[in-house]
Amino acid sequence: MEDSPPSPPPSTASNILIPSLPDDISLQCIARVPHIHHSNLSLVSKSWNSLFQTPHFFTTRFNLNSTQTLLFIIILQSIGSAFVALDHKIYVIGGSINDIPSPNVWVFDPRLKRWELGPRMRVGREFAAAGVVNGRIYVIGSCLLMGSCFGTTMANVGGNLCVLWERKGMEKKMEIWCAEISIRKSSVSGNELWGSIVWSQVILVVPNGSSVVHCLAADCDINR
Repeated sequence: MEDSPPSPPPSTASNILIPSLPDDISLQCIARVPHIHHSNLSLVSKSWNSLFQTPHFFTTRFNLNSTQTLLFIIILQSIGSAFVALDHKIYVIGGSINDIPSPNVWVFDPRLKRWELGPRMRVGREFAAAGVVNGRIYVIGSCLLMGSCFGTTMANVGGNLCVLWERKGMEKKMEIWCAEISIRKSSVSGNELWGSIVWSQVILVVPNGSSVVHCLAADCDINR
């Protein structure tokens, strides 16, 4: 006769989420609480505090359709950093402290309220453009080492990268250039990504002193 599998150890009073309720039912209840209250609820007990830091908790919120889109304001000591959001994390790319461009990429996880150091770039960058296409982060441009700095920004337009940058024009004018870049995987090595310029040209001429701040892509054909 085969032995039956051992039963899980009973929950102790210190790790029960809600007394008189099974933990799976308690999880279903807590996961429905809006994110704004999580900080206060984490003070209820050690078991609640641990719960808010587990992937299982956020998976449960997703399955219950209780996830929320939140606005985060990030204050840094560096200047000229680029920012992108991918999945559930925010990436702070480059920037400079004391006029020294940094190659560091810092990653903030809003769910766990935790910072970690991500992969370093090959060179330090400040005032670069960053964007996300097909789940990958692309960083283009930076201030020049001799001190000349031209604004650069980018957007994902239909799966291609559209990069905008400033360039000195004739007399007291400044040119705004745009290039559309298609991204594809290398046929030789699947790990390499290649970019091809679809088109590149001046799209706007503005007075000196103007600056490219940001560009966004919006779908105008969706009827909601």
